Amino acid sequence: MLTDSSVLEFIKFGLGYPFTEIELMDKDILYRCKKVVLQRFFSKYVPVYKYLVINREDENVKTSASNRFKILDPDNAGILSVYDVITDNVIFQGGSIMGSFGMSYDQLPNWYIDYQNRATISLTTHWYQIFEFVHPIYIDIRPNMSIAGKFMVCYEAQHVNFESIPAYRESLFLELALAYIQLNISVIRRKYQTIETTFGEVKLNWEDIKADGKELWDNTIAKLELIPPRVIVDVG
Repeated sequence: MLTDSSVLEFIKFGLGYPFTEIELMDKDILYRCKKVVLQRFFSKYVPVYKYLVINREDENVKTSASNRFKILDPDNAGILSVYDVITDNVIFQGGSIMGSFGMSYDQLPNWYIDYQNRATISLTTHWYQIFEFVHPIYIDIRPNMSIAGKFMVCYEAQHVNFESIPAYRESLFLELALAYIQLNISVIRRKYQTIETTFGEVKLNWEDIKADGKELWDNTIAKLELIPPRVIVDVG
């Protein structure tokens, strides 16, 4: 699991620290990594998958439209997309019947009858519940008559902390963060190009840092673009 210190360590080592001077303070590096790299760029390819139960009677989530509700992320994360809405009317077609919901044998017959009733209604009704995510935090559900008292929204959100990055994607994030900081530092060094020391004039080599950062950035983005999107398939 990534932490502030582990991200700083990776980036500083990648920049040659402490043998080369870094023109950004630790807090500056972390701010850029979290607020820019993590949220704006990395989350686009590797979002956080979240689930939130919305109570349509909750005044905090209501809007002026009866079929529009607010998705209030508990971490105040930016919402990227909504990929599913689950209500009491949804028919679960995956998994086994027994044990799927922690039921005992005496509860099973009644649940199975309800399941068959819902399946029959689904096949014969002309009403289908659809949803649309409206940026930045709204979900529209149509038609109004099909909205349940409570429903669960499944959505993709931005990361707000390093800890939420999947372990198997950490290396991609670290490479992207290092590349971004390299590009940032090259912009800073370009303004000065050389510095005077007791040993004479020293070149800051901003061109090399920029070239290295650009190459690492492009290669990492190419890897991220190979990650398949989350797709919901309706098999009938």
